[in-house]
Amino acid sequence: FPRLAEKMPNSTHFYLEYLLVQWGVQALNLTRYLNLMKYTALRQLYDPKEAKELSEPEDQDFYGMGSMSARSTLNLTIALAFCTLSPLICIIGLVNFFLARVVHSYLFV
Repeated sequence: FPRLAEKMPNSTHFYLEYLLVQWGVQALNLTRYLNLMKYTALRQLYDPKEAKELSEPEDQDFYGMGSMSARSTLNLTIALAFCTLSPLICIIGLVNFFLARVVHSYLFV
C-alpha cells in the first residue's frame, strides 16, 4: 500500500472541493431548473397548462430515489474514507447531508 499512502493525501483537497460543489448541486435541485427550462421552452409552443403537464415528469433515472441514494452513498463513502486524513471533510460532509435532507424532504412532499 505505499503507492496509496503517497497519493491519497494529495487527493483530499479534490474531494473537499467535490463535497463543497455538492452544496451548489443541492441548491440547483431545489430550483428544479431542468423542469423550468423545459417549461419555458414548451410555453412558446403550447398554452401554459399544457406546457406544465409536458414538462412536469422529472427524469427518474437521475432524480429518482435510487439514484439519489447512490449519490448520497458516494458522498458518505468519500467523507468516511478521507476523514482521518482531513478532518474538515467531516464537517463539510455533515453540512452536505443536512442540506440534502432539507432539499429532498421539501421536494418529496
